[in-house]
Amino acid sequence: MAKIQASVADRAAEITKSQFMPNLYAGSGAGYTYGIPETPGGRAPAIFNVSYTEQIFNEPLRGQAKETQEQAKAQKIMLEDTRNSVITRTAMAYLELGKVRHSLELLRKEQESAEKILQVNRRAAGRGLRAAGGSDEGAAHKAQVIERILQLEGREDELEVFLRYQLGFSEAQAVEVTPKNLPGEAEQAETTSWRWR
Repeated sequence: MAKIQASVADRAAEITKSQFMPNLYAGSGAGYTYGIPETPGGRAPAIFNVSYTEQIFNEPLRGQAKETQEQAKAQKIMLEDTRNSVITRTAMAYLELGKVRHSLELLRKEQESAEKILQVNRRAAGRGLRAAGGSDEGAAHKAQVIERILQLEGREDELEVFLRYQLGFSEAQAVEVTPKNLPGEAEQAETTSWRWR
């Protein structure tokens, strides 16, 4: 849309500016007449016509030309802003997708650990022993981890759809990210809290 608007503004500025430049028109006035050989404009018919026009002094039209040129410049600035905005949003989505995938990897490991702890607690409860950190707490922790995993999987899907659209990928194409040195969400929160201490 921004490209189209900038292009339209450029063309409008060129059209207005062209009136202050030499304009040649060529054509034919030949036609069949019956009676007085005259064209609708009142001139005699001719096989070939050439006319020349150029605005020399027309202040309202000159002002209009300057206005359309300024509008064209403004549209170019808006086009650049839109381009930068799209690039920024795409880059941020790419980085966020890397973080989300890294966080999902960590949370899935945490889910496995929570499952193992829950199994140990259940075995201990089956033997009549009370393990440190009861099975209710272990089940609650596992449920929180699963809930967070589901939220992040939903966000991962959203980001993949957005990036496919922005990059022109088909739905079958996988969006690959290389999250080298990108901190996961949990690590980032820990780093941020450490900085503020």
